[in-house]
Amino acid sequence: MNHPVYRVRSFEIVSPYTLRLRFDDGTEQTVDFRPVLAGELYGPLRRAELFNQVRIDPEVETLVWPNGADFDPATLHDWPQHEKAFRELAQSWQPEEGLTMPDCFISYSSHDQRLANFVFEELTRHNVTAFMASVSLLPGQHWSSEILTNLQSSNWVILLASRAACASAFVNQEVGGALLSSKHLVPIVWDIRPAELPGWASGIQAIDLRGCTTLDLQYHVEEIANRIKQEKRQGLLIVGAVVLGLWALGSAGK
Repeated sequence: MNHPVYRVRSFEIVSPYTLRLRFDDGTEQTVDFRPVLAGELYGPLRRAELFNQVRIDPEVETLVWPNGADFDPATLHDWPQHEKAFRELAQSWQPEEGLTMPDCFISYSSHDQRLANFVFEELTRHNVTAFMASVSLLPGQHWSSEILTNLQSSNWVILLASRAACASAFVNQEVGGALLSSKHLVPIVWDIRPAELPGWASGIQAIDLRGCTTLDLQYHVEEIANRIKQEKRQGLLIVGAVVLGLWALGSAGK
């Protein structure tokens, strides 16, 4: 049986970890890679900044990444036939250890997935690592414990505070955990007024997107990213000063 030969002619990123591919026979395939990004080769691609460095190799004409990951173009061409096997293989691999913990946590309702994707992509573009459940959870992980772990590890929580989110029990649990842990909470509203936020958000300055453009949203996310990075730099300076002080004390005692 001959192995079919296809070539990837072009692609575009249509959402986090999802590519629309065009092949030499004129067909298209949209592939969501999230469920299969596990293991030594594909696991690192869960870092959005690495995944987005995807390109087409000019010799073999398929998708490749800087870490050496690639896919057979015939597999990509007939992805619905192969996806189940790749998912099962990903679930058999242990989640990769040593991944960088997130700088911030995006709390949102699934009704607002499109906006959440945009915020996630903008944060990534500004070199801020964000946890967003729909793209950050690995196959086979217990989602409730992973969400709790990443919420606890994040100093910042961005709340996409739509009506749907404010009515969501899961979102309220996440925000409650953030407030109890004294996280930096940044509510973003657009289909309600800031004054309509639940009582737990009273006293917290919200970003009001009503009447705003996409450029306005990009500006606000960039401002949040800059604050997160500034806090990280200050934290590193404090750690450095403590280490230097301990070294000086140790040297003085010799």
